[in-house]
Amino acid sequence: MKSALSLAASLILFLAAPASAQVTSTGTGCGGLGMFSVGAPSIGTSFDFGVNGGPNGAAGSLFVGLPTAPIDLSIIGGNGCTLNLFSPVALPIFLDGAGSHTVNLSIVNDVNAIGATIGLQYAVIIPAVNPLGVGTSDSLTVTIQA
Repeated sequence: MKSALSLAASLILFLAAPASAQVTSTGTGCGGLGMFSVGAPSIGTSFDFGVNGGPNGAAGSLFVGLPTAPIDLSIIGGNGCTLNLFSPVALPIFLDGAGSHTVNLSIVNDVNAIGATIGLQYAVIIPAVNPLGVGTSDSLTVTIQA
């Protein structure tokens, strides 16, 4: 899992346009899901992020992609939920017994990564949340800094 996440993040970092350093949250989650982050995404360090508020042990996906304007998922039965990423790569995850999932992402120690931006968002199976049975979190836009 970690190698797939590193590969996906590296690909997105390669394709992403430079921007100022920051971590920002976009949108609101549905189904009680909310993302969090700890620390600063700086080159040569690690950065923690994750989701909480989901059902214990639920299956889902971590999406890694390029940030975009929210896409309403009502058209496919995801009433009240949005996807905030363009062309995401989906990585399978399971929430822990507290309904959370945390990732420790190692940031490459390469000055060429400074200013690169990626988007992160979770989707989790929550049958009662809408006809699709999937809840989405808010998303994080992460810009690598020195």
